[in-house]
Amino acid sequence: MFVGGRWFCGASMNSMSEKEKELGKLHREVRDAFAEGDYDAAMSSAREAESMAKCMYGEDHPVLASCMNNIGLVQKTQGSYDEAVKTFEEAARVYYHSVGPESRSTATTFHNLALCYKAVADRETSEHRKLSALDQAQITFEDALKSCKAALGDDHPTTALSASGLASVLRELAQRSNLKKKAEKDMERAETLHMEAFRSLESSEKHANSLAMATVANNFAYHIKQIQDEERYNDAVNLYLRAVETRIEKLSPVHPDTIAARHNLAEMMIVLGRDEDAALIQEEILNDLGYEGEEIE
Repeated sequence: MFVGGRWFCGASMNSMSEKEKELGKLHREVRDAFAEGDYDAAMSSAREAESMAKCMYGEDHPVLASCMNNIGLVQKTQGSYDEAVKTFEEAARVYYHSVGPESRSTATTFHNLALCYKAVADRETSEHRKLSALDQAQITFEDALKSCKAALGDDHPTTALSASGLASVLRELAQRSNLKKKAEKDMERAETLHMEAFRSLESSEKHANSLAMATVANNFAYHIKQIQDEERYNDAVNLYLRAVETRIEKLSPVHPDTIAARHNLAEMMIVLGRDEDAALIQEEILNDLGYEGEEIE
């Protein structure tokens, strides 16, 4: 039954209130299970919430989009990027038409979708499909950055992350392009976006040592390394160190994101010819993961 813009699925107004409470409970279950790394439980609750929201509100309501966004986050975390892309695309469509492009929800969903397109591109072996995914990532990061600036402001962490993500995509497209002028323009813009993202968080007492800053610093360091800007290699080391230290503090030494940053730092040391430092970092990673070397007699 459709009453006052909502689906009641044959339920009374009183039972609708109970269903809303149950939906809120499911959202909390998704959040808690996701935080604990129990992604199967998170997905189960997210699917149940999606089914309930669809019944209660219909196919084009922001509450349903929120449920789909949760499903997409679980899929993305589990590495199911193709599925996550489809889920985030639908969530973004619903948000865009129900609350508009300048909504916080629309902005963050665009950002999540763009990250998935980039992840799809990273794992593609076909050059044609890789470029196609990178093009989609650029378009979606552009939308995300525009929405983030409107909904969240220039100095919000998600705005900085979208700028940083767009910069990474532009650099990769520039390095793969046969069009010299376009490649130079994209590379110049990538540099500007990395710097803007870093400075916006660096100037904020609240966000200067945040996980968002760790990601922005890591991406900026990788950019310097990839374009082989030898004069700034020491800057790249400092940026990687910042990412590592922040992730150790905010997450843990063995969190996947921390391990990735530590590996990036080790690789930067190799580029600088500091092989002993790189080996020490790799040894520390193995020790922290519980793979301590044993002597063979």
